[in-house]
Amino acid sequence: MNRTPVGRWIDATLEWRHDEVPRSPQFRRFLVHCLLRHPSVEVRIRCAHYAAFREGGDVRAALERCAGNLAEDPRVRGRALHALGRRRVKRPRGLLLSCLGDASPVVRFWGCYLAGLRGGGRFRSRLTELLSDQELGDTGLPVSEYARCALMVLDGLAVGIPVNLSLRAPVPRPEVLPEKWLELIRAHASGKLPKTGECARALAYWVRHHEDPHIRHWCGCLSFRPPDSATLEWAFCCGASDPDEHPVVRGNCLEVLSVWEIRSGWPTPETCQSAQVVAACLNDPDGNVRFWACYQAAHLPECEPMLKRLLDDQAVGIMGWTVGYEAGEALKEIRGKVGWEHDPERLPHPYEEIWW
Repeated sequence: MNRTPVGRWIDATLEWRHDEVPRSPQFRRFLVHCLLRHPSVEVRIRCAHYAAFREGGDVRAALERCAGNLAEDPRVRGRALHALGRRRVKRPRGLLLSCLGDASPVVRFWGCYLAGLRGGGRFRSRLTELLSDQELGDTGLPVSEYARCALMVLDGLAVGIPVNLSLRAPVPRPEVLPEKWLELIRAHASGKLPKTGECARALAYWVRHHEDPHIRHWCGCLSFRPPDSATLEWAFCCGASDPDEHPVVRGNCLEVLSVWEIRSGWPTPETCQSAQVVAACLNDPDGNVRFWACYQAAHLPECEPMLKRLLDDQAVGIMGWTVGYEAGEALKEIRGKVGWEHDPERLPHPYEEIWW
């Protein structure tokens, strides 16, 4: 085990232990140095990820230099483009033009991501050309998929682009996984769970990796928000975005994220990921996922056009209300009115017989 601060930081970045990554100026300088000079590709990839949440012109300059470096590994360049998108960098025209035409599909893939979020309409023609690009990015999706998502953002049909790379990574297995905590979860005894980082990490792991979907569901229902909850929030974003996850679990993940935002305010750098998740879930094929995405979208004024299009959606969520009803109540909240004052009559939902 590394005992030096730098050694511990490198271990934490390599293992995605978000709550052990500090926010100090020393760590910011460490990020810049390692992003540009560390010999390990994996360390540089992780450093680019964490640089998305660090202020400072030196961090932005390092990301732009990394993304434009033709000698750098395409995976590092792609992650740097991803980080620039999340940092809300203003229209990096020259960098985007070169990345959208790059020889690497990974760089083109993440160039589409940045062009959709920060590029503006001037890149529309190039993105349209990439709709036929079937080479794969590092998430397993073709470049054309992110070109399509980027064009949807430019056309006002979406407010964000799902970040599939980070959402497909596994949640690390913590050292502490007591069976007694699982017993409390099965008994719905939330008050007896310790409010500690160790318990939060265990919940995050079970939300994504426990074999029983009911356990994954109840981990969300019983979850609290500890002082540093990045790993747990990330796990809920993963669960909400996972098309292979049970729709009831996905909806619950969205509900938990929404409750957290009500308590903490919107937006913050940490909630950028969940904002992109809810934007993607509003277009999801499953009605329960769209239902809970509407609930969370009440905190996102940018989602108003998407919510309007869902007003006639008659799919029924697990609460027994239609997506259209939930979209209407979310719109009230966005417009400064009070939503959910009166509960309508509950309707049968698709999970009535198979879930409880």
